[in-house]
Amino acid sequence: MSYRPPIEDDLPWYRQFWPWALIALPATAVIGSMITIYLAVSDADGLVKDDYYKEGLAISNDLAKESKARQLGLEAQVRFAPEGRTLEVALKGTGVSGLPFLDVQLFHPTRQGHDRLVRLPAQGKGIFALPQTPPEAANWHVTITPPNGDWTLKGRMRLPEQTQVMIE
Repeated sequence: MSYRPPIEDDLPWYRQFWPWALIALPATAVIGSMITIYLAVSDADGLVKDDYYKEGLAISNDLAKESKARQLGLEAQVRFAPEGRTLEVALKGTGVSGLPFLDVQLFHPTRQGHDRLVRLPAQGKGIFALPQTPPEAANWHVTITPPNGDWTLKGRMRLPEQTQVMIE
């Protein structure tokens, strides 16, 4: 057996594999935490309401308005006509004639900034319509109220699969 002296590595440290492998582990943790911080700060949490207590107290008022709509026999067909880009509501029931407009609120399920309030003018015979671009794809909550706010109709509309819905 012949004796071989150990081979000296004359490469600098930054050209070696092991220093970079050891630096990569904590570096990925730092990069991941930076991404997490960015996502947490840049996107507000739309699910939490500031006035949740007041909204809880207002539930009985909403139930009374929905009950009144049932007593009047109101039903509405809400429709987005994609070809004409028109939001249309066909309202049936007592007290429909003589309404100058309807307020239609579209609530995004998670993003409060995407909510819409549309005032649809009367077109005649219980039809209320206005040119309106359809909102983004989501399971939208739809609320219809008259000018005096006596009753409320509530329903859901899944866009873009469901372009019309019957609310009773």
